[in-house]
This record gives sequence, C-alpha cells and structure tokens, in this order.
Amino acid sequence: MSQLNVPDEDHIVRYVGWNQVAKDADDTVLGISAEAFRRRYNEDGLSVNWLERADADAANKLRRTVELLTAGIAIGKKSRVAIANVAAFKAICVSRHARVRIVHIPIDGNEPHSEVRQLSRDDDEILELLASESVTAHHLCLDVLS
Repeated sequence: MSQLNVPDEDHIVRYVGWNQVAKDADDTVLGISAEAFRRRYNEDGLSVNWLERADADAANKLRRTVELLTAGIAIGKKSRVAIANVAAFKAICVSRHARVRIVHIPIDGNEPHSEVRQLSRDDDEILELLASESVTAHHLCLDVLS
C-alpha cells in the first residue's frame, strides 16, 4: 500500500515536553529546542500529526489534533505543541542535502498520525534550523485543550 505524502501547503504538529522547550535561566520560554525534533534511536520516523487531517471544523482542528497527540499520556502543565509548515520543514532539510518524506501513517485511535522519515537524529544543525525556522507557532497543550 502506498503512503500518502503530507502536502507542502499543510502543517504538522509535534508534542513537545518541557525538557524540549528552549528557555532562558528564568524559565521564560524562548521557543522550541532542537531536541524536540530528534527522533529516538528505536524509531524509523519522527511522530507528528497532520493538522489539516484532523476530523474537526477549521476552528477546532488544533484542539482535536492535541487531543489525539496526547491521548493516553500524562500532559505536563508546561508541555507544548509545535506547529510547522511542511514546505518550510522540507526546504530546511533539502538545504542541508537531506531529503525527508513526511507521510501519513494512521494508527489506531489517531487517524492524522504521520511520520517524518529519513530525518537524521545526529545532524544537530538541521535539528536547530527546524526548531528555529520551521515552527510557525507553539502553544501550551493545556491552553489549547481548555
């Protein structure tokens, strides 16, 4: 079965724990850190959700996406979600000679689940650029869900 590529004009959403948030010495949030985009050793791809695929009206797509991303996990009170534009994400990777694919891979209970494939976990420069340049917004999970 062929996998559907997430369109360049769409967005992906990544759950970001407090330890993956960029902050200053006073814990003021500065943005998202590169660690938020470093996949685990045992994973083939970076787990994300396809925002536009969420089964909700336009005003509630982010809320529904966060509900799906956080189902079954304890949400930290400072945890965030990062939203990235697919085209910008891929362009950063291509600029560093890395060709990633962002594919729709639904899982049970999370139909918009997708993965970023072929993203090196060891290229700190790409991860830093993804965090600083592809993220268009980030929000506290609890604010989105309230």
